[in-house]
Amino acid sequence: MKQVSAESLESLRALGAFLTGSEAGGMAARLATGATLSQALVVVPTPRRRRVRELMNAGGLGPQVREHSVAVLSAVAGAASKLRDVTPVWTAPAGTVGGGPLTGDVFALVGGANSSVVCATFNLQPTSALWSALLSLRRENPGVAVRLYLDAQAADGPFDADVGRGRNRGKSRSGRDRGLDTGEVARQLGGAVVLRTRAPEDGKRAVTSHTKFLSIDHRFLLVGSANFSYSAEERNVELGLRLDDAALAGSVEKQMHDLEGSVYEQVHC
Repeated sequence: MKQVSAESLESLRALGAFLTGSEAGGMAARLATGATLSQALVVVPTPRRRRVRELMNAGGLGPQVREHSVAVLSAVAGAASKLRDVTPVWTAPAGTVGGGPLTGDVFALVGGANSSVVCATFNLQPTSALWSALLSLRRENPGVAVRLYLDAQAADGPFDADVGRGRNRGKSRSGRDRGLDTGEVARQLGGAVVLRTRAPEDGKRAVTSHTKFLSIDHRFLLVGSANFSYSAEERNVELGLRLDDAALAGSVEKQMHDLEGSVYEQVHC
């Protein structure tokens, strides 16, 4: 029986947690027909392949032990084929029954990103957990790709056809802090791709971007009613869902990417 070291076992556990069922099954099928590791990895999204290769090598898997590798990957696929847990994520005012882990989830998801963070929010405030997490990520792991979609009117103020983009005066109509303007977001998150809704064409109303989601590593998805603002994270009653589903995360990201040509424009600082 093949002996497995503690280090290899830990790498295999990490591999099982990292791969989706479809990824593991696809790799197993390709290795079983004689594919190289690079050929088997084509079923894994490009940003995730390097990490899978590292874990495969550390766990002693690959074409050199083809039968063993196919068995391990098939087991991962089988374990992952069960219905994914979909976790409701509540938030409520401090001290009330039902207060939930939204803030903690944002910190954990963004802080644990290995390859990418894609986010959309109507309102992004400097007091929010998301903003703190993004700043920390850019300092500690600048190699992670960050892509943000923001609503220009919420962040920068109403568009004035005579002078261009409105200016965020620091207060919303209700007198509350409006939050970060898109230029400031782009400057402080140097290297991130920041997009905002385009200015309206003549005679048309501006498009509002009210989407709220957080996608991590093209796999983990947090979506719900909450904006990524202090009020939403700490004061409001909000409901979201946290999912581990690479196909769904990829579909959401693709839809947003497809909207870039018509709805969003990149912010250049």
